[in-house]
Amino acid sequence: MANLNRVMIIGNAGKDSELRYNANGTPQAKFSVAVNHNRKVGDKWESETTWFNVVLWGDTAERVSQYITKGAQVYVEGRLQTRSWDQDGTKHYMTEIIGQTVQLLDRKEGGGDPAKEYDSLPFK
Repeated sequence: MANLNRVMIIGNAGKDSELRYNANGTPQAKFSVAVNHNRKVGDKWESETTWFNVVLWGDTAERVSQYITKGAQVYVEGRLQTRSWDQDGTKHYMTEIIGQTVQLLDRKEGGGDPAKEYDSLPFK
């Protein structure tokens, strides 16, 4: 029996990427992505936003963190992971995308091909 855990999103970064290093010195970058979609409610269309937390590790985290800024449009591909922790006697859960590929979709000022304006796209 086969298993698959793969997610792909395109949206806008909700905040600048935060780069940190764990106790072993492994780089970790975190940021959120807002994905908008429209749905029909009665006779009207309403916009709805879904937020995703993205975590990147290793070389990808170091390279991407300098480019992910609030509002930047990004493509993220990876896998879903849910983690849990206890805080004050209450169990909390968080589902995150563990990013494996990140592509910046914004163009720098002046237009042109975004693939030529960033060092290496996609980041893997």
